[in-house]
Amino acid sequence: MTIKNNQDPRVIRTRQLLQDAFLSLLQHQDFDSLTVGDITEKATVNRATFYAHFTDKFAILDSTVTYSFMEKLNDRMDQDDTFNEEVLRKILTALCEFHAEVSTRCERSYRSLGPVLELQIREKIQIIILQLLNRQKTSNPEQNSRKETAAVLLSWGMYGAAYQWNLQGRNVPMEQWINDTLPLLLYGNSLFFEN
Repeated sequence: MTIKNNQDPRVIRTRQLLQDAFLSLLQHQDFDSLTVGDITEKATVNRATFYAHFTDKFAILDSTVTYSFMEKLNDRMDQDDTFNEEVLRKILTALCEFHAEVSTRCERSYRSLGPVLELQIREKIQIIILQLLNRQKTSNPEQNSRKETAAVLLSWGMYGAAYQWNLQGRNVPMEQWINDTLPLLLYGNSLFFEN
């Protein structure tokens, strides 16, 4: 058995070849109907080569599409960021840019990608928000126990709102949409309560 050397230029080229084939197929084919066979045929490699790099089509999705979201987010975030409105703005901006790019690049498969991407990206956002919240020290144990719930609510809300903005055709410019959406994320439905 040979051990795969991730620094070997041949391994890097083959992995990139598979990722490029996958992204190319997503432009014309629905993700649900896409198979490993389709990817290997497009990349002109055998299935064993594919499985040496990825466990399935969800793993290659994670290494390409989801990875591009994380790059966008990492470009915007600073290592010393704390949980605040500006960080939520950065996450929303990365989400909007990500959805706009994926829906343009993979127009035919965007709707079928939505549920798969939602699971992967929401989880990543939830982890980031929870890490930011955990940086805040509090003496109130009740507040500590609510951090995970807050991270879940925010990750679901942010992902869903950005996805909906994109599905509706991005009719409102991104900056304006984020300015309108942030108060809802921060203050929730209390904006609609009567005094």
